[in-house]
Amino acid sequence: MNNLKVIRKSRRLTQKEMANMLNMSTHTYIKKEKKLDAFKVYEAMKVANILESDINYIFK
Repeated sequence: MNNLKVIRKSRRLTQKEMANMLNMSTHTYIKKEKKLDAFKVYEAMKVANILESDINYIFK
């Protein structure tokens, strides 16, 4: 299960909206959400802040 995707959807955010908030392309965000590429530490921290969730839970 991909906690990031579940939490993002529960917050009613699209992948495009997340990408914009993280200042990256939608394509890059999708690759990272699918775990085909890794988030940098500062990006992961920003994701946790945007989703108002624990970073360890999101990326478990």
